[in-house]
Amino acid sequence: MEKTLCCPPFVPDYAATQRFLQEFIRGIIIQYTFPLNGVTVENFAAADLSMSNGLLEILLNLEREAFLQNHYKAFSLKAGRCRLCKECNLKQCVNPTKARPSLEACGIDVMALANDNGYQAEILQAAVPELKIYGLLLVE
Repeated sequence: MEKTLCCPPFVPDYAATQRFLQEFIRGIIIQYTFPLNGVTVENFAAADLSMSNGLLEILLNLEREAFLQNHYKAFSLKAGRCRLCKECNLKQCVNPTKARPSLEACGIDVMALANDNGYQAEILQAAVPELKIYGLLLVE
């Protein structure tokens, strides 16, 4: 697995992350569903990249809209590592306005977050017609 600046050991430690998260009392969970029609083993990596960055684009747009509605602390996180660059520049991020730490890097159990909030996240054990990933927009 490729290292990124949005995952340990490059993100703030657990205590610093918890202090940051405690500034928020509300959030919006986003379930992003990605259809797998036509996706094969050979082109799964490209589909996975599209899914990851598609969710990030939605989250960043929502974050901007929340900010413009006076939620000035709005901040989004998504499940899974940052996929903005083919290879992460571990010296300095080249996408600092878009890159976000993953939910997992912040110590958030994505399966529990989803299931505790009405979604049905589960370990996949067979072929499925779609994949679901999760994001979180922190607003207050």
